[in-house]
Amino acid sequence: MSETPEPKPTPEPKPAPEKPAEPEGGNPYQAPEKQNSPAERFREQVGAPTSQDDEPEEDLWIGGYNPKALAGEWIVAGLLCIALIFITIFFSLWANYVWAILLGLALIIIVYEAVKALYRTINVRYRLTTQRFIHEHGIIKRITDRIEVIDVDDVGFEQGFVERFFGIGTICLHSSDRSHPELFMPGITNVQEVTDLIDKARRAERIRRGLHITNI
Repeated sequence: MSETPEPKPTPEPKPAPEKPAEPEGGNPYQAPEKQNSPAERFREQVGAPTSQDDEPEEDLWIGGYNPKALAGEWIVAGLLCIALIFITIFFSLWANYVWAILLGLALIIIVYEAVKALYRTINVRYRLTTQRFIHEHGIIKRITDRIEVIDVDDVGFEQGFVERFFGIGTICLHSSDRSHPELFMPGITNVQEVTDLIDKARRAERIRRGLHITNI
């Protein structure tokens, strides 16, 4: 009777050679990781701009100085001129050229008020957008200042007795801008509507950027 051959034992797999441990200082042959610049690290912390930051800037209001703000001064100047003419006629000051001096003073007052109104009208220009408030001033040398709407802390207005009849006043703008912490804008037409528009613009911009509104 033939004997059954015994099965050959299966050879055990050889263990993979262990990878030599790297020295504590790291692999000397591996290139060191590139360090980001401070600007790149800042961008990583801030993150990529969202679609809200790409919103186009729109004009909300454009205006300047209204010469009607000088109505009170015009009234006073007019009364003074009438008084000078009346004095000349009533006291018969026609001799020694006194009448010419008095009428000259009246003419100087009229010219002064006219030049003052013209200068203030062409000297300043204001522009409000959804993101910035732009203030231009100067005739020969034009200077443009910008205040971010989000930096506006408070806005109000004041009106004189005569200005209230024309709806004109002075807007007082307070901001955290270092160059213009306080900005006074006299002679603004529809002063209450413009003030409310600036306040709504700053609120909307702070809400859009997710900031808490303070000093309301």
